[in-house]
Amino acid sequence: MPRWALLFGLVHIAGLSGVAAAQSVDQQRCFGQDIDLSIAGCTAVIQSGQQTQQDLARAFARRGWAYANKGQHDNAIEDEDQAVRLSPDDAFAFHTRGAAYFEKGQYDSAIEDFDQAIKLKPDDAAAFADRGAAYFEKGQYDRAIEDYKRALALDPRNEAARWGVPLAYRSQAIERAPNPAPAFAFRGELYAQSGQTDRAFADYNQAIKLDPHHARGFMDRGTLYTKTGQYERAIQDYDEAVRLSPNNASAFSARGEAFRALGQQAQADEDFAKAKQLSQERADDISRRTSLLDKLFPFLMILGFISPVISIAAALIFYAVHCHRIEPERRVRAVTYILWLIAGGGIAGFFGWIFGLSAACSSPQSSNLCGFWGFFVTGPLSFSLAIFFVGLALFLVRPSQSRGRM
Repeated sequence: MPRWALLFGLVHIAGLSGVAAAQSVDQQRCFGQDIDLSIAGCTAVIQSGQQTQQDLARAFARRGWAYANKGQHDNAIEDEDQAVRLSPDDAFAFHTRGAAYFEKGQYDSAIEDFDQAIKLKPDDAAAFADRGAAYFEKGQYDRAIEDYKRALALDPRNEAARWGVPLAYRSQAIERAPNPAPAFAFRGELYAQSGQTDRAFADYNQAIKLDPHHARGFMDRGTLYTKTGQYERAIQDYDEAVRLSPNNASAFSARGEAFRALGQQAQADEDFAKAKQLSQERADDISRRTSLLDKLFPFLMILGFISPVISIAAALIFYAVHCHRIEPERRVRAVTYILWLIAGGGIAGFFGWIFGLSAACSSPQSSNLCGFWGFFVTGPLSFSLAIFFVGLALFLVRPSQSRGRM
């Protein structure tokens, strides 16, 4: 069953099942959940000649939905044409026809129908998500993101929109990146996670084509081959990943899993042993670096405490000693000088603090004291450097009205 049909078709069933239960057998079959019985039942209802215009429109809309679920999109569009003609305010008929156009690759027509469905039912999250998908296929990623976000605002569980937003952002990254190979690999990973295997393979292939030395592309494509049971091809990709990145423990481990799936236990054990060795070496290296950072921290913290005091004192002394050498009309006023020092130092100190926290704590070589680096090291040092450079720059400022006299 197509994704979009499942999303909004079941909603339509829930809305009409109570009505159908009180009517004829054909009407109940028409609005039931069995697709083939639904087509037969709706056909009988349509051919009976005993229905009101509204009921006839519902039967056409429902049969169109059933045809769409079977992949018969031309028949679906014909039935939804009839439904829209008989009931121009039927949001479901517009939505179904738009989805059928989408499956046929006629995205402009699909968007027109989704527009009308949204106009008639502005709280329909699935309609926003499907219109976002149509914009995505047209490469209009900004509009796709907007629609996906509106769908999530209406229904945070909407699966299409939850995948659509990051996919659209990564598609934008592909367009803007000077070297789009990593971006293709990242988007391929998202496609793989969302179950769109063909598109995932296409992105991985493109990443490798653009950059044959991109180990991540081979690694990710190998993982997808493994998930789809294509172990021989997975091993070929892992071989390339190992060749390009011989210290990648994950590549050895993944190749070992593929060998084991093929019953080649000796090769699997060899790869597992290599992966374990590399992982231990990396852990030891991180431990050494972390230990060094912890040892350096007290000295850098002292420097961090002292540097702001020294920088402020030096800037004020520099001003006091040298300002009398400059004519009054060309001199930066003391108050202005001090205010600029405070502003520049404060801004630089804030960003230094943020950088210290994020860089120290997100790095694999994070110190055990990473949470203090921004407060006691990078923040104060950034503040001090800003004081120096702002003070120097302001001291060299020349008012524009004085330049003519120089």
